[in-house]
Amino acid sequence: MNLKFFVRLLTAIYTVAIAFIVWCASAGWYRPIFVWVQSYANDKWLHFVLVGTLAMLLNLSFDLAAVSQRTRWILWGTLLMLSLATVEELSQQWLSNRTFDLGDLACNYAGILIIGHLPLLFGKRTKV
Repeated sequence: MNLKFFVRLLTAIYTVAIAFIVWCASAGWYRPIFVWVQSYANDKWLHFVLVGTLAMLLNLSFDLAAVSQRTRWILWGTLLMLSLATVEELSQQWLSNRTFDLGDLACNYAGILIIGHLPLLFGKRTKV
């Protein structure tokens, strides 16, 4: 199994796991399962790490593809995750079991921009 296939498979599995966590939270099932998330700091760290890791995996899956030569630090995986994180957090305004929180959104953004861009320090880019 080559590395590119493994990264894409890991990205798919991780995406399904995150989607399951979001679904459980939206259904109100997270309270008994994720008791340790009740702490404010744990919740924010989880947003930072989980969403940032997904952004990193997406960027690796897209071979660190940049939007253009001029903006080489703007990656397609990053843009996708910024969009998904924004829509997911904003959608919580209309879900009875969820609460919109700018702090969560800020931690999502920080994770996407910091963890999501770690591969740029070590990886090679594909052509735009």
